[in-house]
Amino acid sequence: MDKKYYNDFFNKFGPDVHSDPVRFSEIAKLCRGSVLDVACGTGTLADFYKGSYTGTDFSDVAIDSARNIRRKSAAFNVADFTQPFEGYIPPFETIVLAEFLEHIENDKIVFENVSKLLMHNGRIIISVPNCDRVPDESHVRTFSIPELRARFRPLGRVKFYNWAGASERVLMTIDVGQRNDDLLTLCIFAKNEEKGLETAVLSCIDFVDEIAIIVDSKSTDKTLSLAKMYADKWQGFDWQNSFCKARNEVQALATYPWILALDGHEFVSNSANIKDFLLTDKDSFLVKITLENNFSFLFPRVLRKEVLWDQDVHNRPLTKKSVSFDSFLIKHDRDNLQSKESTEARNVQRDKMVNDIMNEKLKKNKGDIRAWFYLGQQNHINKNFKKAIYCYKKYLKYSTNKQERWLAYYYIATLQLLMKKYLRCYFTLYKANSEIPDRWEVCKMLGVIHMMIGKFEKGAEFFVESLGISNGHFLYHPELRDDAQTWDFIGLCFQGMKKYDEARRAWKESLKLEKKTENRAILDSRLKILERMTE
Repeated sequence: MDKKYYNDFFNKFGPDVHSDPVRFSEIAKLCRGSVLDVACGTGTLADFYKGSYTGTDFSDVAIDSARNIRRKSAAFNVADFTQPFEGYIPPFETIVLAEFLEHIENDKIVFENVSKLLMHNGRIIISVPNCDRVPDESHVRTFSIPELRARFRPLGRVKFYNWAGASERVLMTIDVGQRNDDLLTLCIFAKNEEKGLETAVLSCIDFVDEIAIIVDSKSTDKTLSLAKMYADKWQGFDWQNSFCKARNEVQALATYPWILALDGHEFVSNSANIKDFLLTDKDSFLVKITLENNFSFLFPRVLRKEVLWDQDVHNRPLTKKSVSFDSFLIKHDRDNLQSKESTEARNVQRDKMVNDIMNEKLKKNKGDIRAWFYLGQQNHINKNFKKAIYCYKKYLKYSTNKQERWLAYYYIATLQLLMKKYLRCYFTLYKANSEIPDRWEVCKMLGVIHMMIGKFEKGAEFFVESLGISNGHFLYHPELRDDAQTWDFIGLCFQGMKKYDEARRAWKESLKLEKKTENRAILDSRLKILERMTE
């Protein structure tokens, strides 16, 4: 390292050259006790961490600047950590190496010095550019998450963090002397998932112990390069027209006893202390998955690595002892995390697979309930409403599963509503209610039916009743509860009854709950029209 270069650098760019409030705030949260900030520059971290702080840098200009502008209780010293440290000072609980290691070709002496100055069971915080994401002429090497994990695991418990700048800079801690969890491997099979793969990985980076990714050999985008960037284990894979074979292939790479199965266009939005749940005799956890249309369901995505997957399409793990863990949330998001071309290609592929495989199953067994249900869903998606209803009814003929039967009836009712078959929809909803009574979705749809046919008073009664229903624990939730919309519908019913004061109160209640700007504008316009009508 050239001292003159860095003195000139700080003279030229001033004390705030490395100002990054988000990154320094995140680092400060990870600090504990007395902190030594190695290569601190102008000591910005001292403004964010309020505990005992000592900053060192080998640039005289940087340290002079830090002494002048940072808090007086912070200590700053000129020191070159690339040279052996001599002497003794009390050890620190935390040593920070932030945006430093990429500037030096060899850090052997740096870590020898760290070992002398860090307390027993202390913490090392490292921040470095994520591979080549932060280009700079002064950088002499790059780092990736799998390289950092492999190198520092022998020192202690390694953890990476998903923060606002994680795609550009890796933020990690090493709790020296502590054991790694060694419990959970993230497993992803991907094809043309360049748009979403990084989001999927980073959403899990702070609680998985390993990342395994296999990439379809026919991928044409940057999926493979992203896999190499993040995965501890990766390989190519020749597609065999079977999703379960792909799942099992990537799962075979896992080192640890549990796996989390994700797709490249999904992300974890709540991990809810997952490590505490893995100390169990169960073989899988049913976690909550929410689709783009807000349909949510419980499905085994956290499972022991020896549990294999079955079924070429609509694959499922062959679990025996599952337990619900619905505070763990996975969001399925093709709209934002998959390119339009990839989505279209996959939809064509999936449509053909579902129809070919399920129809082949029905040739062997006319009572195959899975085949009928999945054909119903596929026709539903493709807007073949009559065919979808036919398949759902065939499913209902053979199935005895109450939760799925409720869902099939609800789907049929939804399609009948879209087709304006209001009387049929009405009776279908009562069949759904006979399977699982008192669900708000059924009550709200009954309100919609009555509102559509001009039975406003009865419609309002159903809408109000739906607001008072709090559903229990169910596997399937076909839509997201939207109480703002329900209050809007109540307002429309009261308007239809010419009860304008009640309509006004309902729309004001809707405004309190509504978050979407476009919907708030509609409610405002309704209220203005109402005011003109009642002047």
